[in-house]
Parts: sequence; C-alpha cells; structure tokens
Amino acid sequence: MTREETLSVAQEMRLPAGEVWTIPILLQLQEPPRVGKGDQVVLVHRAKPVALLQVEDAYELDLKTLSRQVFGTESEAHPGVKKLLAKGPYALGGRVEVWAWRPWSAQLEKTPEETRAFFREKGWSRVVAFQTRNPPHRAHEYLIRLGLELADGVLSAPPLYLPHASPSAHPPES
Repeated sequence: MTREETLSVAQEMRLPAGEVWTIPILLQLQEPPRVGKGDQVVLVHRAKPVALLQVEDAYELDLKTLSRQVFGTESEAHPGVKKLLAKGPYALGGRVEVWAWRPWSAQLEKTPEETRAFFREKGWSRVVAFQTRNPPHRAHEYLIRLGLELADGVLSAPPLYLPHASPSAHPPES
C-alpha cells in the first residue's frame, strides 16, 4: 500500500476510493529503500518470482502511531504490533502484477473482484467479513451468527494453514 492508502486504512478503515479495508497490507523494510517511484521490484517467495511491484511510493512509517490506529495499542504483547514493529519502519507501495497464484489454495482464494461478483450473484448488499488467525471455534461461531442477523451474508476467512503450529507446518509445495 502507498502512504496515502496506509493512512486512509489506519484512520478511516477504508481505502481512499471508499472500499472498506481494516488492516494495511505493507511491504515493510528494515532499511531505507533503494528504489522509488517508477521503479519495478520483483517479489519472490521461497526463491521463486511470484509478482512484480510497480513502485508508486517509498516511505517511512510511524510504527507506534500505526500500531495504535490499527490495533488499538502499542504493546508488543499484541502479536500484530509485535510483527509490525519487527518488520521495519520503511515501506514500498504500488500496483502488484501477480505472476504465480498459489495453486495449493487457489480454489479457496478469490480476488477482490471475484469476491464482489459472488456477493452480487447472491444478491448481498450488506456483508459482514470475519477473519481469524486460528481455526474457528465456538466464540467465532457466535460472532458469525450475530453477523448473519445484521447483514445479508458473511464472508468468513479462516487460515488455510498455521505456520506457527509446528516447525513443519507450511503450505504444500507445488
């Protein structure tokens, strides 16, 4: 996300164009970036090129303020804050061209456009989204049921794998 997108999400829980978005997605760096607007960066996962970032913004983050805005705390006891602080105060933002979709979970993963098309197909105009970092349990079920009372449908996004579950827990290689 660019600085404008990051600040909009942190302060308004919306992208600048108005779409609801609650947590910034950041490409963070420990050191000042050596690239800037107009440059291209190949994004690599497990030594394989997976996407191209068209850099539109290279900027420094105020991590304490961002932590407070997004997570409601600066405490490193919060896992989100801890991860945000550990990844570094610099970020790159811009448009991403995806080259390689993760085939092990592609049937479960949808682009924003595909998700919105699904909502239109179902006739949903009000949708509650629910995402968790661990497998759903009874409290999650209760929240999802409450969501169904308030909206036309619920988008539930449980984790597809748990990288913290064990040293060997990771998505299958393709």
